[in-house]
Formats: sequence, structure tokens, C-alpha cells
Amino acid sequence: MSSAFKCFLAGLFGSEECSDCVVRFCLSKDVSDRCEAQPMEDDNAAEQPAGAREANAASAADGGAPVDATAIGEPLPAHSWVLRPGSSFFKSQLERWTAEQPAGSKPVLKVPVGCAEDVGHALAAIRYIYTGKLSVSSAADLLGARRLACYLGVEGATEACNAGLLSISGVNAKPPSMAGVVELFACRHLLPAWDDDPTAAALVDGIRSACQERLAAYKGAVTEFTMPGGDVNVPLGELLAWAFCGAPSVLSDPAADGRVGSLSAAALEALLNCDAFATDNEASVLLLLAEWLDANPSTADDVKKRLCGCIRLCQLSDVYLHGVLPRLQWFPLSAPELPLLFQALKMPEGKGRERLLACVAESGYIWPAAWISGAPRPRTRGDAGRTHEWSIAKADLGTALRKLSESDPTVWLTSNFASGADNVISNGFALKAEVEVNRDLVAAGVYLVCSLPASLKLVPWADRQRDS
Repeated sequence: MSSAFKCFLAGLFGSEECSDCVVRFCLSKDVSDRCEAQPMEDDNAAEQPAGAREANAASAADGGAPVDATAIGEPLPAHSWVLRPGSSFFKSQLERWTAEQPAGSKPVLKVPVGCAEDVGHALAAIRYIYTGKLSVSSAADLLGARRLACYLGVEGATEACNAGLLSISGVNAKPPSMAGVVELFACRHLLPAWDDDPTAAALVDGIRSACQERLAAYKGAVTEFTMPGGDVNVPLGELLAWAFCGAPSVLSDPAADGRVGSLSAAALEALLNCDAFATDNEASVLLLLAEWLDANPSTADDVKKRLCGCIRLCQLSDVYLHGVLPRLQWFPLSAPELPLLFQALKMPEGKGRERLLACVAESGYIWPAAWISGAPRPRTRGDAGRTHEWSIAKADLGTALRKLSESDPTVWLTSNFASGADNVISNGFALKAEVEVNRDLVAAGVYLVCSLPASLKLVPWADRQRDS
């Protein structure tokens, strides 16, 4: 396509020149699409706003359709020969108009929007058909334009918005900047769900990965950041809790787990202290701390103690509280303290519990508040609803089958997750699929194997009892 024609085509956007149709924006009839402040108006002529009847009459005289009482914004002069190949939505409307309306009538293409602000996003998506370029640049506007581009089926616009959003998130940015992370956090409610459209999962994963990298690289002392608009500050912990969305999902993703390991001690403390940091059980948060300590073995004892003080022991599962915690030699809780802690956690709030805690303090045991009174974290995980695919290599299966013999008739094969993870983490436990093959059976057995991760560094019960 010549540059002259490209310039001509771009100049037609919003122009009456060669226009043979009009785009009108109207309030969506789907209440779920609406902005809260945007009421639904009735379509009856008696309730049409002032001037609407005159506009209807003028439109009818021109061969067009009546003006909708819920119309928002100004009509956009358009060109069917541009919109038809550029948008599946407009192509469908134009085909219906041709079949249903009198010959020679001017097509009126209606675009439903949730509120007046969406008109600008729809215009950005339509402008892309004419120019091949985006006219918006902020994260909120890109997400709005992306949503309308998906709805209108504008070829290439969704991908262009994705690229703009990933650029804001700081992919390959040098030097690292927190500005993009804060901007995306401010409009996080506008992000698509991972299954909204074909490119949504890659976009959301890409944004989170880039934001995780920015946060892992951040070693500054500032713990609050100004949101766009300058009126509200967001704590570092909330940025971290959004980017690292749920302890079990982070632990099940080798890349995200590695980025957690790169966080500074101060950043990890902010994450663990944040009430918005989600998990399936506090056991997964304790495991996350164990993974970080394993990746940072030179952590000073006072820092380690401070981080352990962020774990909400009162929210641990019984298995972790009674079966795992007593075997963590690195956790700053001595064997004599354990029965006192178990007793305190079983007691209801009241004077009896207060007396016990006072006795504990008099004995020289200083327990952080989170251990005995921390509220439960949000119960969710970032990969909820997503599939963790696993497989066994054909070569490994062939090798195993050749090893079968009468003396050794059974072989076990460990699966590999497509993500590269060794396990999927749930409630502090590592899960993986294993396959049992027996030479005397016609079918193989598939099992879900549960284990405690090695990063916990569990010591035998006898060793911990000797420490007491």
C-alpha cells in the first residue's frame, strides 16, 4: 500500500468525505456493562430528551434510522468500505442492514458502550482501522481501547494494545522503574480475566511477570508510591501482593518463585505483612518464607527472626502446626515454647488466654502478634481455574519398559510439568503425578503423590527433642 493512500485513508477518520454510513454510540442494555452512575433510560418517544424527536425526523428524512434515546456522544461519519474489512462487528451489522433496510438508505451502525468514557475507547479502536496506530497511551485508556477492540473485532488493535501495556509494565526497561507497576496497579480492575479472549492469558501473565521483575529489582528505601492523580499513595506491600498473586500459585511457577527469592528482605517483609497477600492456607506462606531463606542462606539471624514474625501461626493447618512447625529448626520457636503456643491457640479470647500470654511473656518468650492473633489472609490463588499440564517423555517410558523383568516387574515414572515446575503447591504440600507400570497388568496406574518440600529442612523428631 502506497504512503499516499495510507495518508488519505487516515485522513478519512471522522470525515464526511466519501462517508456512506454513520457510527452511533448508545448505552448498553446489559446492566453489567454500565458504569454505576449511568442509569438506563427508556426508549419510548414520550421520554426522549429535548431535541430527540426533531433529530429523529431529520434522520428519517435523510433515509436513516431514528436516533436512540440512549445515544451517547456525537455520531461518527464513517465509510463502509473501510469498516467492513477492518471489523467483524461492523461487517455483520452492514450485512444485516443491506438485507433488512430499503435500498439507498444510509446505514447506522450502533456501538453499545457502558458509559460516556467508553466512547473515547471505542473511537480509539475505530481510528485504528483507519490509521493502524493507537491514539491512546495510558494504561487505563489502553485497557479500555483493548476491551472495545475485542468487542468490535478490530484486527491487530488488541495486539497493539497488548504491546503498549507490556511496554508500560517495563518489559526490558533500563533502568528499572516502579512508575509502570504503580500505573498498572491503579487500573488492575480493568485487566481482562485470563480466559476473556485468546490473547488475555499471555497479556496478564506478561504484565505480572514484568511487574514481578521490577519489584524484585527494587532495593530502594521508599515504601509508599504515589498513584496516578497524586491523591493516593499505595504501600509497597500491596504492589507486591498484586504482582505475586497468591503464595501457592507463586510457588507453583518456577519463574515467579525465583523472583520472590530475589526480593530484598524489606520487600519480603512488606509482602508477608500485607493483608491482601492471598493464599490457600498459611502453610503455603510459611513454605514461601522457607524457599526465600533457602535462596538467601546468608540472611542475618535478626532479619530471619523478623521475617518469621510475619507468619500467622494461628492460621496454620493442623498438619503444619503440629507436624511441621515443631521440626523447623530454623524457625525461632524453641521446643519448650511449642506446648504453650498450642495451648494459647486453642483457648478462646478472654481473661484465661490473657493470663497465659502474660505468663509466657514473664518467662522471657516474646511472641509477635501475628503468631497468635493474625487475621486469615484472602483465600484464593492466582492460577485458579488454569490447567497445570504434565507429561512423561516417550523416551523415558521406553527406557522404563525395557527394564521390566520377572524379578523387577514394576517401575515408577515421575511426570514433568509443562511450566518446568517440579511440583504444584497446595496447602504447603508438593503435588506431582506419577505413573506405575507393571509388566503383568494391561493398564498403568496414575497417582497424585503428596510430599513436603525439601526447602523446609525438616529435622527428625528425635533431634528436635534433644534440643529441648
